[in-house]
This record gives sequence, structure tokens and C-alpha cells, in this order.
Amino acid sequence: MALRVGQSAATPAAPVVDGRYLLLKCLHEGSLANVHLATDVQASSAVVLKILHTSKRSYEREVAMMQTMQGAPHVVQLLDHFIDAQERPCIVMAHMEHGTLLEYIQPNAPHLLTVEHACRWGRHLVAGALQLALRNLVHGDIKPENCLINARGELILHDLGCAVGVGYKHGGQPAGTRAYLAPEVLLGQPSSSAQDAWAVGLVLFAILFADLPWERAMPSDPNYRLYLQSNSLPDPHQRLHLLTPAFRTWLHRLLDPDPRRRASLAEMHAFLQAHPAWFVNQIASPPSSLGSTTESSSASARASPSPAVSPAPPRGSPSHHGVTTQQRPYDQVQQQEPYQHQHPNARPGSSDARQLSYQHMFSPARSSTPPTPTTPRSPTTPETPSTRSDGQGSIQGPMDYRVVLGTCP
Repeated sequence: MALRVGQSAATPAAPVVDGRYLLLKCLHEGSLANVHLATDVQASSAVVLKILHTSKRSYEREVAMMQTMQGAPHVVQLLDHFIDAQERPCIVMAHMEHGTLLEYIQPNAPHLLTVEHACRWGRHLVAGALQLALRNLVHGDIKPENCLINARGELILHDLGCAVGVGYKHGGQPAGTRAYLAPEVLLGQPSSSAQDAWAVGLVLFAILFADLPWERAMPSDPNYRLYLQSNSLPDPHQRLHLLTPAFRTWLHRLLDPDPRRRASLAEMHAFLQAHPAWFVNQIASPPSSLGSTTESSSASARASPSPAVSPAPPRGSPSHHGVTTQQRPYDQVQQQEPYQHQHPNARPGSSDARQLSYQHMFSPARSSTPPTPTTPRSPTTPETPSTRSDGQGSIQGPMDYRVVLGTCP
């Protein structure tokens, strides 16, 4: 039974679970689990306590998966697990101070996602997914909500509740989030690391475009059907030209509908180690500066992931469908240069922009004719544009997603 400490008539006391974990607040309530921020009173440290609503068998499987991944970089680590006095399965993990990746790419995100963080977190994501593949495990639910950022600014792949072994075949509906499921999974094929590679490709796409190319990888989805017919990546808001040809090729390979041709996580990891630059006007660091997948502990690498506010776009800069850059030779780029990503579906101030849902990432059905560079796509529900001040100017639009062009670590 949960104990009560410091109880008074005026203030309800916070419960202590298992005589050790003082619950501070609920971070998430779901059908499968409630997640709480807590204090480990023995270690005097902040932790996350996950109280599962699933069966004991599901709890034991998730714990076994986490134990298998002990010591793996960029994958959630198990601190403690137990059945409490109320017969509730509990899992204890480290607290991730900087939230989820989704918080950096969703509408009205409070932070600016820099190229440095996009590249760094993308490498961490691939490295974490590869660690599961090396152990013949499939995560099965890779998505921005399950990518958390720790105090050192590292991306950690979380939630192994859907993880299974390679070759596992789901009896009914496949586990995971439909928007990120590979086409072979939706067709009932056994689990494989290729499905995680597909999901990683979609998360990278979401990092770059604050959008998803389709709602689900089924021929009934018009955007996915167009992708199959054209054999070319969708180009929301005409952004693909900002990426290097090599990175575009590998992103396309991750999203190959045929799992036999799809790039493996090991191949993508090797590519990212050798090619740190994702953007054509990015100042690329030498490959040797990347170090291991855990990266060095330099001050810049360990900085908080909340980037500084970017300067206002320079006057007279060419505009490419909401993208603002400075036209200078690549070798003369010295300062970070902002561009603005106008997201088509955001509804400012609505719960849609803050809840863990995918409606804000889905685009209206795209025709075979690409939109003109100067005309943003209309939102599905017209809204009055909002203004958010960045301290040096304001960005007008239904959503503001900016990547600051700078040096990749």
C-alpha cells in the first residue's frame, strides 16, 4: 500500500511507492500505463516511474527486453522494477529532462530545432535502433514520442513495450503506431529490423519537414500510392533541395517499400558516420569529429538542447515557399541562418498542437502536380494566422518550424 508523508489537513501528501519513490506529478495517463515523475528518496535523484495496466506477462516481457539492452547506448536503461503493494507492475527509469523529440517538431514548438541537433539526434536514433537489431530485437514503435532527450542533450530511444524478437508474428492487429508501421507489417509479415529502419526513416523525415509523407503505408492512402507510382520521395513544401544528394538517396533507401531492398540500420549508421552533413549549405565537420555513437563529452556536445533564438531573416533574402536563406558561397557561411517552415495543418492554441497525436503531421492529399514555390498549401481547417515573437522579429503563420543552419557537431 502506498504510504503518505507530510500529510496535513490542508495539503494532500504525495504517495510513496515501494517505500522509496515519492510521486511528484503524472506525466502521462494512458490505457497501457501511467507515467509519473518521482524522486528516489534513497538516491536523492529524479526518476520516472511507469505503472503498467497490462498483464504480468507483458510486464515481464518488457523488463526482459530492457535487461537485454542494459549498457546499450541511446536506449532506455532499467533502474528498478517491482510489483507494488497494490499488485501494480512498476518500472523505474531515469528522468529525461528535455522531453520528447515531438516537442521540438510539433506545431508551436517552444524551441528552435537546429541543424546541429537534427543531425546529432538523427545519429543517436539510428545508433539506438541498431543496438536493438544487433541483439535480434525489434522495437516496433519508433516514433517522435518515444525519442526522449536527456540532460546531456542525447536522444534516448524509449518504450520497449512493443519490442519483440526478430521473426515474431503478431496474431491479430500489429503492435505499434499505424503512421510509422512498415508496409510489410500492415500486411501481416513477421517482425524484422527492416521495419524499425522504415520507422527511423519516417522519424528523420518528420525531423526535417515537421510532417509525415503519408498517413499509413497502404495503397489505399493516396499519398503513399503516389509514392509507389512515382518512386520518388514526397517533397512537402519543396524542401528536398536543401538536403545533400547523398542524404536524400539514403533517406529514400530507408523508405523503400520492399524490405529486401531497404537500407539496413547498420548501413545507415555507417553512412551517417562518414557523411555528417545533411544540408547542402551546411559547414560539414570532418567525419573523425563524430567519434563513437555516444560522442565526446565536450561542452558544446553536452549543452542543453534548447537552442538560442535565431536572428530575424535578413531583408532581401530569396523566399522559397516559406524558406528563407542567405545566398552566400558555402565556404563563407559563418553565422547561423534561419529559415521558416510553415506547417499546413497546425491550429494555434488548440489541444491538437500539444497532445500526442499525429493530426498535425498529416498533410492534405497531394496531387501529382507539386505546389508552386510561392504558394503554401492550405490548412485543412482555415484559421487566422497567429504571431509568435522570437525576440528579434516575428514569424507570421499557422505554425512556425525553423531549422537554424549551422555547424554539425
